[in-house]
Amino acid sequence: ILFIPLVVMPIVSWLFLPLFFRMRVTSAYEYLERRFDRSVRLLGATLFALYTIGWMGNLLLAVGKILQVVLNLSDRQVLLALIAVGVFATFYTALGGVKAVVWTDALQAIALGGGMMAVLWLAVGRVEGGWPEIWQVGNEAGRFEMFRMELSFKGGNFFAASAFGFFVYLAGHAAHFTAVQRYVSMPTMRDARWSLVVNGVMVAGVC
Repeated sequence: ILFIPLVVMPIVSWLFLPLFFRMRVTSAYEYLERRFDRSVRLLGATLFALYTIGWMGNLLLAVGKILQVVLNLSDRQVLLALIAVGVFATFYTALGGVKAVVWTDALQAIALGGGMMAVLWLAVGRVEGGWPEIWQVGNEAGRFEMFRMELSFKGGNFFAASAFGFFVYLAGHAAHFTAVQRYVSMPTMRDARWSLVVNGVMVAGVC
């Protein structure tokens, strides 16, 4: 996760943002058409659409399972609830555009951040010994070893984390449709860079 603020954000800020703002593109796929041709743009957009459908389907299924257990809902009630959420999200997005999406993301970040802090506070309060005990147990289990430099496929190490950061986090922040759309919706490149700084600080805080 720390790969995002320490490596990904600087690369996006210095290499990708100037490109997007100089070309005045509204999406990464528009860049593909200018750089190559329309067929490449359509291919990229199609692959992203298929990926998004699969990702959102799995996400909604997971949320539905949680709601079903917590609220004791039937399969039909879960289906209707998910359809209602989808229709509502489509409605406010179509009505408010990017501004509605940004405000929703901001409220979501507050809710998720507050929820994580509440869960952390409640969890630590139930551990005998509090933070010192958690730190001791974590050290004994090797949970705080962040720079394992051995080359091995049996466990996590620095090189595997770096590869994941480049191929997943960098791609997600530099070329993902929603990421590029957020960057180019900013008034200036300076504002877009400040948004990256804020994002990096928040991600580091979550870690």
